[in-house]
Amino acid sequence: MKSLSLSLFSLLFSFLSFSQEKIQLVTGFSGSFSKEIRSNTSSQIFGGLDLDLGVKLSNKKSGELFFCLTYGFSSNFMSYNTYGGVYDEDLYTYKINSLQRNHFLGVSLKYLFLNIEAKYRPFIDIKILSEISSNYKNGRLMENNLIPMNHPYGTGQFPTPFYSTLYHSTPFVGSAVLGCDFRLIESLHLNLGIGYGFRIMKTKYASWYENEDLNVVAQDKPTKNIRSHMIDLQLGLTYAFSLKNKEQK
Repeated sequence: MKSLSLSLFSLLFSFLSFSQEKIQLVTGFSGSFSKEIRSNTSSQIFGGLDLDLGVKLSNKKSGELFFCLTYGFSSNFMSYNTYGGVYDEDLYTYKINSLQRNHFLGVSLKYLFLNIEAKYRPFIDIKILSEISSNYKNGRLMENNLIPMNHPYGTGQFPTPFYSTLYHSTPFVGSAVLGCDFRLIESLHLNLGIGYGFRIMKTKYASWYENEDLNVVAQDKPTKNIRSHMIDLQLGLTYAFSLKNKEQK
């Protein structure tokens, strides 16, 4: 992914020297689905929404280069839920339930190949994001597959305290997506792609009794980095606005 980023950044500077360059303001909206394919037990699944705002550099024959600021929203797709008031394996079941909601900021770099007048064109899209807030800090995760769960292990009473792996943060989310861009009208495009994603999630581990504050107990616990390899599916729309004034008659 690092080599791809360096290649596209060098491409950005080469575009600045093209005499046929055209600059436009661009915005985009996309949805994504990410499935863990390697590390842990490959159980993590996320759904996401991204909003992009930036500029597009166009060269009629060579293609188009997008550089955008990106806001991202991500949530778990599956969780582990109990129907009882305490942890009991017989009462637990997997279900579709959004417990973890994370917000990200970052940058994206996208290149559309071929002549800009072509109706269908391949693209590569690279994104790097970092979490800015989450509703799930110190939220409970299953010990092995690290998906959210709505109740800790244990009873919370002596001699069996509550205990659980805890979510801390996701400082890095990166992806490299290859796909096809479809021109719907002159400035509106639909894009569909598939690619590789990489996440670093920080977790903690704590045990506590029911009369203790989990946030206080977890405050000084060390963090552990969980590195997850993902397969990403992406569907989105982009729209370009011209920054040039209308020609004077």
